[in-house]
Amino acid sequence: MIDWEAMRKLALLIGVSEYEPDLTSLPAARKDVEAVKQVLEHPDMGEFSEVRCLINPDTQEMQVAIETVFSNSTRDDLILLYFSGHGIKDESGRLYLATRRTRKNSQGELIRSTAVTASFVQENMSKSRSKRQVIVLDCCFSGAFAEGLLAKDDGSIDIRSQLGGEDLGREGRAVLTSSTSTQYSFENKSNLSIYTEYIVEGISTGAADLDGDSVISIDELHEYARRKVQEAAPAMKPEIYAVKQGYRIFLAKAPIGDPRLRYRKEVENCAIRGEISPTGRRMLDYVRETLGLETTETSVIEDEVLKPYREYNQNLQQYEQALVEAVQQEYPFSEYTLNELSRYQKILRLRNEDVAPIKERIAQQQQAIQLTGDSRSVKLTSGEDNHSALRSITLPIIPSVDSIVNLLRSRINYLLLAGSVVIGVLVVLVVTNYSRLPASNKVATKDVSLLYTLSEHSSPVSSVAITPNGQTLASGSHDKAIRLWNLSSGKTARSPLYGHKDPVLSIAISPNGHLLASGGLDNSIKLWDLSTKENNRTLEGHVGWVTAVAISSDGKILASGSSDNTIKLWEIATGTPIHTLFNQAPILAVTISPDNQILASSSTDKTVKLWDLSTGKLLRALEGHASWVDAIAISPNGQILASGSLDKTIKLWELGTGRLLRTLEGHKYSVSSIAISPDGQILISGGFDGEIRTWNLQKGSLIRAFKAHSAQVVSLAISKDEKILVSGSADSTIKTWHIKF
Repeated sequence: MIDWEAMRKLALLIGVSEYEPDLTSLPAARKDVEAVKQVLEHPDMGEFSEVRCLINPDTQEMQVAIETVFSNSTRDDLILLYFSGHGIKDESGRLYLATRRTRKNSQGELIRSTAVTASFVQENMSKSRSKRQVIVLDCCFSGAFAEGLLAKDDGSIDIRSQLGGEDLGREGRAVLTSSTSTQYSFENKSNLSIYTEYIVEGISTGAADLDGDSVISIDELHEYARRKVQEAAPAMKPEIYAVKQGYRIFLAKAPIGDPRLRYRKEVENCAIRGEISPTGRRMLDYVRETLGLETTETSVIEDEVLKPYREYNQNLQQYEQALVEAVQQEYPFSEYTLNELSRYQKILRLRNEDVAPIKERIAQQQQAIQLTGDSRSVKLTSGEDNHSALRSITLPIIPSVDSIVNLLRSRINYLLLAGSVVIGVLVVLVVTNYSRLPASNKVATKDVSLLYTLSEHSSPVSSVAITPNGQTLASGSHDKAIRLWNLSSGKTARSPLYGHKDPVLSIAISPNGHLLASGGLDNSIKLWDLSTKENNRTLEGHVGWVTAVAISSDGKILASGSSDNTIKLWEIATGTPIHTLFNQAPILAVTISPDNQILASSSTDKTVKLWDLSTGKLLRALEGHASWVDAIAISPNGQILASGSLDKTIKLWELGTGRLLRTLEGHKYSVSSIAISPDGQILISGGFDGEIRTWNLQKGSLIRAFKAHSAQVVSLAISKDEKILVSGSADSTIKTWHIKF
């Protein structure tokens, strides 16, 4: 625990809202300082002993204040320097913090003596005795200087070299920035700068306590603010740079057992892109009643959580309206109009990929008008009428296959965000849809024989695993049970293992076969002794569903992935959490390389990420899939990673370099599960249509395909002797197969 009494916490908050005519004013800066001051001084939040505010200082005033706060500190002090205002780069790439007197000369060059250089800040940080230092820069790097002054600028700010330092004797230093490039960082509709708004929200509500340990660390605060900023303004890319233990500097306290915080977490779990499903609404109503909260309180919380999504959608609508109006004036566009649209896109903080669908839609609409030769045939307006008009003229009939896939994709949203009721509904709908699907073309299915169909589970089977000795099969299900089976006979070995309050979503067995780990919809992980069939330990810390678990080959580390966008690494012997890894979206699968060097995860963000298992550091992100990556597996030699996606493809990657080796195509529907044979020669994949395919891993060629289940193949496992393949399905059955590999 942190000794809050012994830690002296000092802050200098600088806001510059008024500038010389060369720079635009930033009214939000003054309000930013006031808002940050409130949460830092609050006894139940930041509990800072000294907070000094400096509004619109000149250069000397700012320098004196910065030097004073760092020089007057002791070793155990935590020093926070916050700046809201313009950040400027000169022609040499050096970063400056603008003061109210900052200006440029007649040649348009920065008069350096009118601004505070980052090197001055770094020098004072290095001289300070404090071993905990935090810098927060909510800067508009794209101020009035950007176009004229930065003609040779590549758009990036090297914060690490200019403020990071190499202070090996310090406990830690962290620098947080709202933007690292020449991007707009304007005030939000709340009258605060957008990054500051979510920093304040994360502390004041406790929502930034991502790991639920009742304290908010710098990395948690930044991660919370970054997520929120990118939900509202995807073009902005807040970053954190840390030296040594800077990531783990504890900045504030979070409320313990606050029902409002728990409700907020539930809303965040139920909201995807600003929408709450009908079932999600029922869940939230139930949670509200359970926690004893008033609807007035929960409505405010929901508005806060959904606000960034709504602002993003509003910005899209505003851009579309501007584009429609521009098309009405002239088409094709002049260079002037293109520049104006580009500037407006930046002001709205939208990326090219955000506006691309709008541009394509309007362009198609305009082409349709030109083809008909009658501009009156379509009324160019933004919104639903515009979309309907476009569909009626330009869009082809959607193939039934795509319709089904899109329908299933929407149901997966429900599966991740709603409760066990939806899971049951999902199974019925999936079975109904796929009962009408045409039979797949079979390839060499004579080498496949069904051994047993295990039907003891009363709900969808979520995960299957086989003990290393090949004698026992374990299965987890949405019926909350974990069942153990004799793999040879197909008989239930013993009574089910019950412990989870909600559906079991994932299981894994240790290399020695003595321990089983399970993750559930109840946000918990349970460790079971397979010899006694007892639950030895429950690991808690996730604030969302535990969707995936994996155990290292030495049996020492457990990795758990969750819908709360995090991966946690645990020491199995003690149940102690080691690292929390932050992702941008819910985790769908995790696996660990045979040499225990790399942890791989997949997510709804369409990526596979590789992490250093010992440090928790992100090594690289593998991008290439067009939709959610639902399943991953690593070959026994640790050289190849396979990933299966809702985009119907399997991708093979070189694990050491992240290089894409090949893409396997053939599944007619989403790929929902994959496994690799113990000899590393065969890849097995399961699909949403209940089909199983086997592939030559080295050549990427299809060996066989056969219909295995009446619904999605959720999980696959292969015995070490390669004699038996096990498939678990959303049709509530498990099947064991003899396949000639």
